[in-house]
Amino acid sequence: MRSLPAPSIALAILVSAFATGCGPSEIETLDVSQDPHRLGLNWGARDLLDGGAFRAGTSIETQRSRVVTRGTWEAKSSNGVKQTPVPDRGAFPMGTLLFGSGEEGKGFRNVKFPLPSDIRAQQLTVRVYATEGERLRMSVFAVGSGGPVAGEVVDFTPNGESTDVALRMPDVPGAVAAILEIAGDCTSPAFVSFTVSEVLEASTTLVRTRQGATGDKRWSLGLAPGAEIAAPVFFEGQGRLRASVLGHEGADGALELSWVEDGAPVATTRVEAGEGWREVSLEVPEASGAGELVVRNVGGSGVWIAEDRIDRRVAAAPTYLLITSDTHRGDHIGRYDAEERVLTPNLDRLADRGIVFTNCYAPTNVTNPSHMALMTGLPLRDTRIANNATALSMSANTLAENFQRAGFRTFAATSVRHLKPSQSGLHQGFDRYDAPLEGMRNGQVAVDRLLEWIPDAEGTPLFVWLHVYDAHAPYSPPAKLVKSHYPSSKDPRAEDQDLGIDPKVLAPWITKRKITDPEYIDALYAAGVDYVDQIVGELLEVPRIDTGVVAFTADHGESLGVEGVWWAHSRLNYDTIHIPMMLSAAGLEPARTDAPVEQIDVGRTLLDIAGVDTEFPGRDLRWAVDEPEAAQPRFSLGAHGWSAAVEVDGWMLTLQIKEYPRPFSERTWVHGETELFNLREDPTAATNVLDENFERARAMREALTDWLSDPQGPGLAVDTELSPEALASLEALGYGGGTTGGAVGAWWAPRPGSDWNERFED
Repeated sequence: MRSLPAPSIALAILVSAFATGCGPSEIETLDVSQDPHRLGLNWGARDLLDGGAFRAGTSIETQRSRVVTRGTWEAKSSNGVKQTPVPDRGAFPMGTLLFGSGEEGKGFRNVKFPLPSDIRAQQLTVRVYATEGERLRMSVFAVGSGGPVAGEVVDFTPNGESTDVALRMPDVPGAVAAILEIAGDCTSPAFVSFTVSEVLEASTTLVRTRQGATGDKRWSLGLAPGAEIAAPVFFEGQGRLRASVLGHEGADGALELSWVEDGAPVATTRVEAGEGWREVSLEVPEASGAGELVVRNVGGSGVWIAEDRIDRRVAAAPTYLLITSDTHRGDHIGRYDAEERVLTPNLDRLADRGIVFTNCYAPTNVTNPSHMALMTGLPLRDTRIANNATALSMSANTLAENFQRAGFRTFAATSVRHLKPSQSGLHQGFDRYDAPLEGMRNGQVAVDRLLEWIPDAEGTPLFVWLHVYDAHAPYSPPAKLVKSHYPSSKDPRAEDQDLGIDPKVLAPWITKRKITDPEYIDALYAAGVDYVDQIVGELLEVPRIDTGVVAFTADHGESLGVEGVWWAHSRLNYDTIHIPMMLSAAGLEPARTDAPVEQIDVGRTLLDIAGVDTEFPGRDLRWAVDEPEAAQPRFSLGAHGWSAAVEVDGWMLTLQIKEYPRPFSERTWVHGETELFNLREDPTAATNVLDENFERARAMREALTDWLSDPQGPGLAVDTELSPEALASLEALGYGGGTTGGAVGAWWAPRPGSDWNERFED
């Protein structure tokens, strides 16, 4: 099967006049001409704009156009409407006008602003924010010598995020002003900015926006009532059109899908579109040659269509599952753990049938940058992202995008706020991406989401990413699991005992719980790992997962007291970068290897197993079984660029790049400070042996600084403006204290006068 080439289409202004649910504060579009592989079908519009009061998913744009005026709202308004600065919200500054009386049902409100008098055929694009669940009707008028003339009307249901809404203005020669009129029950919409464009050569362009309920936003085309789109397709044999459909709560949206040959429908199906995504499938009969897929909105309200594609049923469609367990130490897996600190029967079974890599390092000790490295195959040195407040650029070549281009459906479910699309950028390449908008959530929620979705990919190759956060502080596992690690006869809050640690270096959740026994905190962490095993086990039991390819790893580990860092991962050390790594696949001989491997090679490995021929960085992890002697140095870069490390032949060296600000630590480290550990004799890296092995340390330090000074490419950072609430959330989770934004300049710059630097220069 192959799709006919798409026509040349002009870039589009985002229009999002219909949405449900709420989501991250983001505005994103996909244009057919810009990223056709994500659209599946090359749709063309048929009267897509003839939707009366409702208009969605389309835009009037031009191959030649000029912006007439743009700005923030500085205009007269009606009904005593107050113009008040609005604070920033998430990644998009909201701050110019709060437009509303504060009372529901207050009636019409309007704002009037001047226009240059020498333009015609204007389009007004308004950026607006309003609370989810409210309703607006927006109308635009042009004011000429004969008074106001009505233009387009848009019914808009805010979805809790910043959205651009475009309205066609009437063609009024010599118009001197425009009026935006609002009706409905929305008490306080914030109108941020506007753009007025003169359309010189109008054309219709289809654009995609991310729509859907909380956490489940999908790239979607909007169809107004009566609107129709068609896609020419050429294929031989039998196939099926598959798509997701979303309507509006309480509305009567419906789509009719037809396969047309020689102008006549050959197969047709209909689906009602209501609240929440619904799957639709149209079986295309045996065909040879060109035909046309036609989708028409036959209901009375707007409908979104997403994930549209033609595929063929595959009896044994391949399945690839990547699991990342946040804050998971490398020694906390049953098959790894000689001390039997955890109970992980499900992960043990996975280990028994696959390859266990007991010596795997993470690229860093912080969540988002580690996942970005995993999903791009690039170290932090090259992504230039070392904090949880900077998003990954849409120019990144991600693992999910490579699977997607190879014909796979791609699903992801994550479990913490800072992995949401607007803050991480990790959603790119995923057909479906579910993440909490605030705080963290129980990993069971993410698992349940995937269990709900996986049947929708029946007969189709599938790549899935699951992220769970249950081993991360504040260590809140089910009480019944704690009993396996802490005797009921002991009191974890007994007043006659003491942690023996300065409360100033402890995380607030520890002091608030008034815990006085350190063994109890260790037990909470172990029980959290047990819980990860329990919920992951449900997913591993799904038949297509059980017979598929599974990779289990972590973003980073956790320090339980080494170097005076207690129950945290703020310091880059052995405990925070040594992580679990297991790989299971049909035909893969079970094995256990202690060869030094890296988490960032997981993507390349999965693509190689899948037979996806693509340019993607990394090294197939199976070398560790086939050629364990072919080890290479492993480099890591710490959170905020504070420190870096290199491991070679069982020796690990750490270098302090910036003075360590002592989060959750009993000591500090200064710029240039260097430590060396012999992991063969000291597996937990507890004893610094630099003085006894200074020349080795000198050579390793030079190799590390050379690596830090040689970044490849301009980086993949996109600066994001986080609200004070978002920054406070990161602080509460232990990710504060550093800068935001992408790193600029050299990672390593030795400071003159540093005793440590001078020592190594002698």
